[in-house]
Amino acid sequence: MGQGATAPQLRRLILVSALLAGCASAPAPVARKPSPPPPPPPPVVNSVDTGSAMRQLLEISGQRSVAQLAKREAIWNDPGLRIPLPRMMERASRYLTMRGYSQELQAFHKSINHAAELAIADFGGPLSDVTLAVQWPAGGRVAGGDVAATAYLRNQAGETVRRQLSPLVDLALRQTQANREYEALILGAGDLGAFLAGPRDDLSAFVADRAVAALFKTMGRQEARLRRDSDGGGVDILRRWYQQNARAAASP
Repeated sequence: MGQGATAPQLRRLILVSALLAGCASAPAPVARKPSPPPPPPPPVVNSVDTGSAMRQLLEISGQRSVAQLAKREAIWNDPGLRIPLPRMMERASRYLTMRGYSQELQAFHKSINHAAELAIADFGGPLSDVTLAVQWPAGGRVAGGDVAATAYLRNQAGETVRRQLSPLVDLALRQTQANREYEALILGAGDLGAFLAGPRDDLSAFVADRAVAALFKTMGRQEARLRRDSDGGGVDILRRWYQQNARAAASP
């Protein structure tokens, strides 16, 4: 260092030397590894349904429902499915019972429920055809929770199901003699005009509407059970569908 350096210059040289020494001894910064991307969310099997997987699910739930409801008194013994008396008979039931028609009224009530069971028992084939014909939306997303597929089927093809089930209900009402029992009760009501006032219920249409409701309600129960039950087949169907779609999305 030169002799002509002043005291301020010497202080600056010492400060610079210290800074350089500190920089040399400081550890090099550690490069951070990039964070892995978050895993994709699991498939929401309660609200995302589509095409072939849903047809398979509906086929299973539909055929199980037909087999369940075809059993004698299956609808009658289930308070959530039981077909009530037609409105006119309901209004007159108390007075028919007072006149000694309680057994006839009970027999008629059971007959219309049994007619629905008989009609549904023969509906397995037509139900499969309706299920296969339903067009699922592009992208395959339908809402409805555990009964999404059943709700979509009813919305899209409920009237078709009713139209095709109605002739079977007509035949079943004749087989169970519910039509005759209906007429006999109306005659038995006699002068109860105030209770029988208004248009008479179309018995066939009345039973058909409620048979369709019982069928779809049972299908919804079966669908929900299939989604929850790993041994029921429905979960496997949905899992295979998601795996197939994942592979298709990953392929170039």
